[in-house]
Amino acid sequence: MKEISVAPCVRLGLASILLASTEAEDKMRRAVVWAVVLFATKMSAAMTAAESGADLAVAVRIHDYVAIPPGTLVRAQFLVSEYYRTIQVETKWRAIMRPSEQSGEAHKALGGEVQDLTVIIVNQSMARQMRLPANAVGSAASAPGASGRIAYIMYDRVVAAALGAGWETVDLMSVVIAHEIGHLLLPWGSHTSAGLMRKHWRMGDLRRVDRRTLTFSDDHAEHIRRVLRIVP
Repeated sequence: MKEISVAPCVRLGLASILLASTEAEDKMRRAVVWAVVLFATKMSAAMTAAESGADLAVAVRIHDYVAIPPGTLVRAQFLVSEYYRTIQVETKWRAIMRPSEQSGEAHKALGGEVQDLTVIIVNQSMARQMRLPANAVGSAASAPGASGRIAYIMYDRVVAAALGAGWETVDLMSVVIAHEIGHLLLPWGSHTSAGLMRKHWRMGDLRRVDRRTLTFSDDHAEHIRRVLRIVP
């Protein structure tokens, strides 16, 4: 990342003037220095943020068909946001949809913007009815040459895998959600041998990895930012 260091140059440029000034002039010049430094610091931060793509964001709405405790979902959202913040992408979480608590009209009214991505958390029976992949904990609805907007999380399988690997359920769920959102933003079939977009996970792999070390590859991170820059 390119760094722009404006404030230190301003301080050094005015230092020699301050040494030879009178006390009154000294106070005035100090005020000017700090005003310039403050302005330069703000400008530097703004330019750095713009250059790094910090204004990029992806909007996501969760549909919870499992009635997961609200605190668990909030924690999962926080962890997912951390994964995307490391690649200078913010996550905007829409209101969580809980179909069992919504009337038909309310459900329709909360449909969300067209550009929103949707994460649907389903239970075991729903996963069978929808014929979602049998050995997967998550699945993104996409195809070659066509990006999707919906991903599915099989909650019962997440719970079982977390228990077997010694993970907290919310930690594994956050990894799965981040992974599937990644599929909705990346080309079809995008995987890596390690990190968040790893294709196959065995129980032994989960036991050995610390979720805090999982990240997107540089190529995937750049592709996600590029996609979000062109989304209307």
